[in-house]
Amino acid sequence: MDYEFSFEEANALLQRDWFYQDEDIDELLWLLTEEVFQQVYEKRHSYPYRVSLALRMHEPQKTKAGDFTDEMMDELLEKEEIERINQSKKEKDEFVCLDRPRGDLDDRYDQLNLQIERIQKSRYSMEQHRKEYMELKNEFEELEKKIDNENRYWVEIQWIIAQSAAVNPSL
Repeated sequence: MDYEFSFEEANALLQRDWFYQDEDIDELLWLLTEEVFQQVYEKRHSYPYRVSLALRMHEPQKTKAGDFTDEMMDELLEKEEIERINQSKKEKDEFVCLDRPRGDLDDRYDQLNLQIERIQKSRYSMEQHRKEYMELKNEFEELEKKIDNENRYWVEIQWIIAQSAAVNPSL
């Protein structure tokens, strides 16, 4: 027995986002009449992230399905996937997170920076301590790479946490 959801019923279910899996959202969308689906689709930006993402997957196409060849369908699906990837990259690039908390690497970085500056300020000292200067410079460059990696990991983790919170606000 088929059940037709009214817009109010579908809207309430989608707003709550009580679905266990993304496939459950798809199943609900397939049960909607064309008219109800259009109303839901127009309101897609007001739903939780996971629901609006599922609605993007069901975006209406202007061309009739019968007009597509297999190659055209493959191209269309590939193009949609590329657009989704680009949209995700854009969202990630626009993401702003809190600065990473300072740690031991940052303290060591500051110490090395001061030591290098002291040696550079004194030309006499620079000639005397060339070997020490080169060792400090090498250690400093390695430390910069480690700090860059720490910063990248920090941003990645914050992005994952933000996406998880958007999908499941109770986290």
